[in-house]
Amino acid sequence: MNVVIGFIIAVMIVFVFRRYVPVRGLSQIRTDQLKDSGSIIVDIRQFHTAHNDPVSRSLNMPLAYIKRHYAKIDKHTIYLVAADKTELNIGAKFLLKKGFKVNGYEIKTGIPSNTAEAKRQPVKKVCKEM
Repeated sequence: MNVVIGFIIAVMIVFVFRRYVPVRGLSQIRTDQLKDSGSIIVDIRQFHTAHNDPVSRSLNMPLAYIKRHYAKIDKHTIYLVAADKTELNIGAKFLLKKGFKVNGYEIKTGIPSNTAEAKRQPVKKVCKEM
């Protein structure tokens, strides 16, 4: 019985470590201020989120697809764009394990940063007026 409880605790510790413990050595940087032309920006947000708030010069490869398609990324310096810290931690740890050099990141929520762009988007009416 103690062995089973110990095994369950060990699995939970590994799960928490993979998802929530930050990756060392990553610096937060704005991708629009990135001057390094030899680096690759990989956007690991979902397609619809990346479409609403695009990042120029980025390769959009959602986290769900990165395990199948990481070989398409050149082995250069990588900067990640993620929707939250958990997504960033999982993606960065995976790419580091595969031999990529991840230098920095930017957290973007998918809400357009330009307020004029946000005002131009039409709002759908979803309920009837009474």
